[in-house]
Amino acid sequence: MDISGIWYNELGSMMELSVSGNVIKGKYQTKVGGAPGIYPLAGYLNVPNPNGIAVGWTVLWNNQFGNKQSLTSWAGQYQLADGIEEIYTFWLLVRELEHAEDWSATNIGQDTFTRNKPTEKMILRAKKRGKFSHPIQ
Repeated sequence: MDISGIWYNELGSMMELSVSGNVIKGKYQTKVGGAPGIYPLAGYLNVPNPNGIAVGWTVLWNNQFGNKQSLTSWAGQYQLADGIEEIYTFWLLVRELEHAEDWSATNIGQDTFTRNKPTEKMILRAKKRGKFSHPIQ
């Protein structure tokens, strides 16, 4: 089980992962929200077992286009079921806000990554189901 390579979520965001031992490095490009460009990502994975691989990574939304004062961390599991590879994750987006607004600083969501780029029809369906972007502006 090797998770290296290109992955897409339901909204068309793309990440490229490179794994060395249990260390993940790569890049992330969101197709939604107000954060254009490519961002580095870093994370870890656990030793593979018959049930899957525990995996997690973080993106700091800061690149040549600006700093969005936020970061997102994904945690989940890579699984191979019926010949289909998926990384099923939950994510936390934390934005830097003033103390009085701390209650709204963290957002929670879910992403499923596959090796197949979603079609426009699939992306529209995901948006209708209530998928929303990160980082939020």
